[in-house]
Amino acid sequence: MITVFYTDYYENISEENLELTYEECIELFSETIDLVDNFLGIQVGKHTMQFHCDEDRILVEVLNPPTLINPQMYATKEKCIAIIKEMYEKQSIFVYPEMKLVDVRKQSLDDVLENE
Repeated sequence: MITVFYTDYYENISEENLELTYEECIELFSETIDLVDNFLGIQVGKHTMQFHCDEDRILVEVLNPPTLINPQMYATKEKCIAIIKEMYEKQSIFVYPEMKLVDVRKQSLDDVLENE
């Protein structure tokens, strides 16, 4: 089962455990992701992927609560929509080859990319 959560800081709305169709999820994503700090997350079973608006780019992150070492990458809005489509079609969350492992307690994705 897929559930969605999001926060829109500009509208002061936060919801979780939403059971949305793919079309509803894309509509919500498109409405919220363009504003800085807004985010949308999708849970498939025990796994979660989050999309976070960071200035002029979107951070895509697979949450890994036990270690807080999360696979992350930046993606365009179009790439994010393709990822969401794949998640809905395959009912699964994937770690993509371009993702980097980031210890979110100590560094950012920019730090990791800078040190490559």
